Amino acid sequence: MPAGTDHKDMIETMYVPEPFMEAEDSEFTLGERQSFHKIDNQYGGQLGLYYGNTEVQEGILAHQHAAERLYYEKPHLFNALAASAILQKHVTRTPLVPATDAGTQEIFVKQEYLQQGKSFKDRGAAYAALQLSDAEKVFGLKTTSHGNHGNGLARIGKELGVPVAVYVPADAAACKTANMEVNGAEVVRVGKTYEEAELACVNPDGRHADARLVRAFNDQDVMTGQSSIVVDIVEQVPDVQTLVVPIGGGGLISKLSAAFKEYNPHGTVVGAVYAGNNSARLSKEAGKIVNIGHGDPFSDGTELVEPGSETFPYIQKYVDAVVEVSKESVSEAMARHFDTYGHRVEVAGMLATAAALENPGLLRGKTVTIATGCNIDDADWNEAMQAADRPDLYVGRVLQRA
Repeated sequence: MPAGTDHKDMIETMYVPEPFMEAEDSEFTLGERQSFHKIDNQYGGQLGLYYGNTEVQEGILAHQHAAERLYYEKPHLFNALAASAILQKHVTRTPLVPATDAGTQEIFVKQEYLQQGKSFKDRGAAYAALQLSDAEKVFGLKTTSHGNHGNGLARIGKELGVPVAVYVPADAAACKTANMEVNGAEVVRVGKTYEEAELACVNPDGRHADARLVRAFNDQDVMTGQSSIVVDIVEQVPDVQTLVVPIGGGGLISKLSAAFKEYNPHGTVVGAVYAGNNSARLSKEAGKIVNIGHGDPFSDGTELVEPGSETFPYIQKYVDAVVEVSKESVSEAMARHFDTYGHRVEVAGMLATAAALENPGLLRGKTVTIATGCNIDDADWNEAMQAADRPDLYVGRVLQRA
């Protein structure tokens, strides 16, 4: 099994959606049917909707067979399904809508920015926090974040009654740090860069030394939680052929791409990076992690100097291509998406859609792009609209970044 929490104990109770089942999953002998003796009321009730009450036992056996097959043959896909089940009460199944200006290509946008915390980060943060033991909960959680992961961790910490400390660099967006504080997190402002804030967070002599560290991307449980998005996508578009996913540190694309390739071995995964934060593309080409020295705060959600040591092996193995997106291109995609749907998606959140529209030659069949977040300050939005030459979408007066 992949690194991270093992959910083998869920085989008996896991509901496996239809797209993930195969013909042999429902082929059982009479003896197997008669030997089944455990029917969970809630689980049986759910299956009764699909199989009819008289076939509940047979249906549950089919799902157990499917879950066991996935556990041993497609472990990343099994873990994505397990994470989806665990997160059911904590995250939202977000809509999937047509991309604007896609022409004849079938390109869809997965609106992960419609999570309660306005970011896909709710998934990984919640999943990791839900793995805590009672003993660990006493000491709380800590992380380093530019904003969305910290807010996701703050939200689940508040729900579980667990204290959360978030270390943020000086350039963290005010709207994101405010959200963390609203959700009860202690925001520790330290350092000029993400890397400096991270050093303070992991300091063994620091104020939160005993808290459970939940890294924003370089964390196996966070990576598993993010992979639950693939379950949504496959149920919404079972014949999806291409995924386009933004990359900062790689926490989203890593296990998501592995699970997708186990579902569709002939599928394509394209990573999208902002041109000023292109370490993932350079690393992919070099075959090793490349540190770019400093990132560009225009795409603060992907402002990292290198991909994670835990995530990079997945990028190397499962991601087919990584492409760069310019400031103008992502800004224009943000404006067009706003024109159609009325949502102010942040820069990092629109990288995948911009990449798909700019690189049609990399796409095969039905394509899903992931729009990851919409926590954006007015000044940052205005900077993007200026780059897109859309003064009609300015909020207040135009503010230039220093």
